[in-house]
Amino acid sequence: MIHRLRPRAVIVVSEVSAALGFDTGAPALLGSRHSRTKRKHLISAQILHIFHHRQQAELRIGVCISYCLLIVAYSFGMIAPARSAAAGFEQIQIPLPGGGSAEGAIWFPSSSPAATMIVGLSEQQVARSGTILGDKLPLIVFSHGALGSWKNNIDTATALARAGFVTAALTYDKPALDGILRVAQHGQRLSALIDFVLNQWHYHKAIDPKKIGAFGFSLGAFTVLTEVGGKPDLARIPPHCQTAPSEWSCRMAAGQHLDIAMHGPVKVDWAVDPRIKAAVIAAPALGYLFEGGGLSAAQLPVQLWQAGDDHVLSEPWSAEAVRDSLPHRPEFHLVPGADHEDFNVPCANAAKLSTPSLCRETKNFSRVAFHVMFNEKVLQFFRNAFAGRG
Repeated sequence: MIHRLRPRAVIVVSEVSAALGFDTGAPALLGSRHSRTKRKHLISAQILHIFHHRQQAELRIGVCISYCLLIVAYSFGMIAPARSAAAGFEQIQIPLPGGGSAEGAIWFPSSSPAATMIVGLSEQQVARSGTILGDKLPLIVFSHGALGSWKNNIDTATALARAGFVTAALTYDKPALDGILRVAQHGQRLSALIDFVLNQWHYHKAIDPKKIGAFGFSLGAFTVLTEVGGKPDLARIPPHCQTAPSEWSCRMAAGQHLDIAMHGPVKVDWAVDPRIKAAVIAAPALGYLFEGGGLSAAQLPVQLWQAGDDHVLSEPWSAEAVRDSLPHRPEFHLVPGADHEDFNVPCANAAKLSTPSLCRETKNFSRVAFHVMFNEKVLQFFRNAFAGRG
């Protein structure tokens, strides 16, 4: 039995091929008047061109494989298009424990029309102050990396919002004159964000409190791991830095930029938030601090990402240490060719020129193409993690 490809499936082939930089040479299929048999051969030819045109680009082939599987799923009616809503958007101020507030933002499925909005180094299509769509919605909170902000993962946040999630992010620290990263406070602030969205946000009744997840990148991933029960052993920092002085945390400690390593081992009462039921961990910093059983209490689904060409964090002290310390095997993804910052939102063209250190891409790696796959994988992970809850 032959199943015809749905129009969306054909669009996916074209979009992904173009984003990956392939000149497939196959004719356009959408809207063509070819016979069913000829269309089938043309589709097969296009996919084969994608796979064989640049075999050396491992990541590109991986992305194509993922999307060819999606094409099959669309064709057989196994899945429906995920992005039926617009992404609503609001900027917020989150009250912090001990006083003060933090900047942040919330995204949510919305029935209101979206428009382009410039945010930091990128842009987003959102309905500002839109009307929320749905109820009993899952909540995902975002935890950014060192010197980052709520703006770092806006494409992932909006992708989840269009698919029926509420997503929220905050900026942990305003730029400090002393340059110190106050990591010990970040867990409490992430929990304060959850408190705000569940209790004070004007659409809080639309959220299902039994479906809360967290997304953490780099140092923000370390924070998420402590929030889900991780107990880092700070006494590991001095001996580690004697043997690996150029590793990221050792350079931060040597420059007195990391509060947990400024005056030798310190005791921290790490906040644990049992409301978080699933976690996405991308390029985690300080993973070696969890070795020796430090993640034994993290009894929840975890999706773990490692950049294959990370110029900031080193292995086996980062993602590999987390992977080997988790009590249950995570959904693990190694991304060939990806650098550390590639997990952040793709930059707009102007930003690529003004901030090359954050936006640079190698000629064999497209952050835009990667995020097509990345956001889809994150979405499916959280959907699976919350299936059957509530």
